[in-house]
Amino acid sequence: MRRIYVLAIILISLLSISSASIALPLTQQPQSQAQDYQLPPTSYVSPGTKPTKRFVLELYRSKVVIGEGIVLDTFTINGTVPGPTIVVDEGDIVEIIAVNKDVVAHGLSIHAVYRASSPYVGYVPPGGVKSIIFNASYPGVYMYHCAPGGQGIFIHTMSGQYGMIVVKPKSYRYKLEEILGRKPDIEIYLIQHEIYANGADFVNSKPLYVLFNGYIARYLPGGLEGPIMARPGDYVRIYFLNVGPNLVSTFHLVGIVWDFAYYQGHPLNAIVGGQTVLAGPSDSWVVEFRVPEEGPYSIVSHVFSQPVRGAIGILVAKKDANRTSVVDAHGPRLPIPEKPIRVIDPFGLGSPEVDTPVYAEGVAYVRIIANSYYPKRLVIPEGTTVVWINEDIISLPNASGELVGVHDIVLNMGNETIKSPLLKHGMSWSYTFTKAGVYRIGGVQLQLYKEFIPIVNNNSDLYSYLCSLHPYMVGEIVVVPRTSVMMQQASNATEGANMATIETPSIASINTLSSLAIAITGALLAILVIMIVIIYRSRSNK
Repeated sequence: MRRIYVLAIILISLLSISSASIALPLTQQPQSQAQDYQLPPTSYVSPGTKPTKRFVLELYRSKVVIGEGIVLDTFTINGTVPGPTIVVDEGDIVEIIAVNKDVVAHGLSIHAVYRASSPYVGYVPPGGVKSIIFNASYPGVYMYHCAPGGQGIFIHTMSGQYGMIVVKPKSYRYKLEEILGRKPDIEIYLIQHEIYANGADFVNSKPLYVLFNGYIARYLPGGLEGPIMARPGDYVRIYFLNVGPNLVSTFHLVGIVWDFAYYQGHPLNAIVGGQTVLAGPSDSWVVEFRVPEEGPYSIVSHVFSQPVRGAIGILVAKKDANRTSVVDAHGPRLPIPEKPIRVIDPFGLGSPEVDTPVYAEGVAYVRIIANSYYPKRLVIPEGTTVVWINEDIISLPNASGELVGVHDIVLNMGNETIKSPLLKHGMSWSYTFTKAGVYRIGGVQLQLYKEFIPIVNNNSDLYSYLCSLHPYMVGEIVVVPRTSVMMQQASNATEGANMATIETPSIASINTLSSLAIAITGALLAILVIMIVIIYRSRSNK
């Protein structure tokens, strides 16, 4: 009986300890804040509400520098890629004004807005101005991007029209700030984003570059701004946003374990510790840590194909460092070099090593995909038929321009213009280039094409074409006279014959030597047989 009593006491004690161990973390986690959680209002404000903060976003095409000598010709917001960083406080009444300074439609999607924003700023016609007023009711890190509607949402976002909006919390504090009792020493606003050379690469998720804040290796030694400087013991907060539009990032600082990470930047979504944060396109985090000691701390995506394309930086800690208190996420505004090393145009003609000329004959195919011709540069002999096929899918009914993935081909043939019908998804149109001699190629263009396709010469002709619904879509075709192709083929045949002639004596010599060797070997064998027979007979006679 006594044994049963003792076992019962032990069991009760174990249960009490177990219950205490389960309950203890709950009282220490941020969930205690969640128990008192008050559901915020939506972003809706009644008509006539006056804003407390106002921001103007201008949408237009421009050239930006994204690396040393590297120029991107694309759609922008306020002339940079990414656009301005917008920072507000929870509860602010915010007005965002969209100004379209372009010849095509633009618009805005603002992910921090918890109301129907499309009727206000979702479509802004060329030269138009629209605005939205909203309550920034939810703290976090958000993306905004161009969104004219339909096809244009994906195309303009891919091209570089995006930015970050941060709503700083008031109802709750970030955990590290609460523990340390002070604000961060360094705040880093960091956008990861991709640069595409053409629509086909965009659809296939093959970026030319992956960047932090609009510039190749912007925060490396020798980079545009150099390392982000800190001191040992500094409290660092990073507002991280992966705008994509395609790749997943695993954001990481070498030598750092997060003290806290907050999914989507909301202070109640706290995770303790961690080496990376996983972010798909439009995902965001706030990460906080203390700088442990002097030294370098590399900033990367741990998807290593991304830092090698430009998404890399470094934070350097020194005890007497002139610390970088704020890092802004907007792209740099730099003068355009007179002679760029490389030009990238997602829709038109970039540098030849980016949009490389392709040779085809008989029937050549050009695919229209993501508001871009592919290939953009084509070289053909006269008599070749070119077939354009529209691969774009998204189109809004009864719409046109940026809202549709419908395209056409307008060929500039010198004295005349040839225009295809409008092509919906899967439809094609063809044209046979029966002769050269309308618009003669020359100068820089001749050298450009000849470098990649040697048969291009002074008698070749250059034709440009575009899409009338999306005039920034541009392609080129060089038509080479059939005689030039025949001469090249004849030259290749002659070179082949010469090579065969050179090789023939060598082969004949080898055959002759082989025959001679066989004959000698046969003669020796015959002599050997005769000698054996003679010896055998002589022994037999004895």
